[in-house]
Amino acid sequence: MIDKNCFKNKGGILCNLNHNLGGLSVSELAPYWSPELGDTITRSNGKKIGYLEFGDPLGKPIFYFHGALSSRIEAGLYAEDAAKNGIRLIGLDRPGIGLSDDVKNFFFH
Repeated sequence: MIDKNCFKNKGGILCNLNHNLGGLSVSELAPYWSPELGDTITRSNGKKIGYLEFGDPLGKPIFYFHGALSSRIEAGLYAEDAAKNGIRLIGLDRPGIGLSDDVKNFFFH
C-alpha cells in the first residue's frame, strides 16, 4: 500500500520516506504519522528544511506552507485531491518547526 521503510521502536512507528504517499486518505496515513515522517533538504548555508510529499509524484509541483502550530504533515489533508488532480503536493516545515532547523539566524533569500 505505501512504498516505505517503516519500523517500530519504543517511541512508535518511524518511517524513512523518500517518495510519494500516493494520495492515501488521511485515515490511511494516520498510522504512519510521526515526528520523523518526511525528509530534509540542506540549503547552501547548511540549514535544513523539512518536507513531505503527497499526491502524484510526476504531477505539477505545488508547495504547501502550513499555518501556525502545524507542520509539513498538514499537507496530507489534501493528499487524495492532489493525487486525483495530478498534483505533487510538497508540504514544507517553516524554520524552527518539525524537521527544519531552528529559526535562529535562519532566513530565506
